[in-house]
Amino acid sequence: MSNLKDYLFYQDDWATIYCGDCLEIMPLMEPESVDLVVTSPPYNAGKEYEIAITDLEYKDWISPRLREIKRLLRVSGRIAINVVFNINRITDDHKEVLFPYLQWLNEIVGCGLKLKEDIIWDQLNSGCETAWGSWKSPSAPHIRHMTERIIVAYKEMWPLTSEGISDISETEFMRYTIDKWRISTEHDRKHPAPFPIDIPSVCIKLFTFQNANILDPFLGSGTTCVAAKNLNRKSIGIEINPKYCEIAVKRLRQEVFDFRKDN
Repeated sequence: MSNLKDYLFYQDDWATIYCGDCLEIMPLMEPESVDLVVTSPPYNAGKEYEIAITDLEYKDWISPRLREIKRLLRVSGRIAINVVFNINRITDDHKEVLFPYLQWLNEIVGCGLKLKEDIIWDQLNSGCETAWGSWKSPSAPHIRHMTERIIVAYKEMWPLTSEGISDISETEFMRYTIDKWRISTEHDRKHPAPFPIDIPSVCIKLFTFQNANILDPFLGSGTTCVAAKNLNRKSIGIEINPKYCEIAVKRLRQEVFDFRKDN
């Protein structure tokens, strides 16, 4: 029988990284041990780290992972999941429109978590898509995407059950208790879908006290763990691709990030 040590890739005083499928690793973790899950999961967009699957298969992929996330959350544990509203996925023979946001929303409710907020992430410098569809014609126009969503939910109760030290400034609190976050995208990470560090940083500061336990079950290049470490939170990251685990470890060892209080 496997244990957590079999998947251990890296560990220091603040961060632990496991390499493998989160559906294999999360069942080995202690229940009710996580204060916040903050992540950007695969969108089923056919990126290099994904196998394109049907909507039904994607639903069946999401559901068991959310049930494990729920098991790991404390009674007042929260989740903040960054997911795109819809994508145009092009396969060899056709183009289809998929709605990852709706699938995650439905499965969050279906597994018994309670919805709290739906935040629009205005990507500012995303560069968006360049295809206009039917240029200057109502024949078949395309909407170019410059926003994504952050779904916020919780396990059983929204007020935190423990006290702690808050490190969010007045300016940050006023700015990020509005349902539209204006945060630039990342373009320079060695990952096809980089997660800007301001997203987990804001979620961590807004939704947890210092020394909280943070989990990212789709760690990618390690952004959530870097943000947590620099904000005095402990974190666990799970990533299935060893290449991205290596990048995450390098960042944890080398990066110094000063989160701008008045950004």
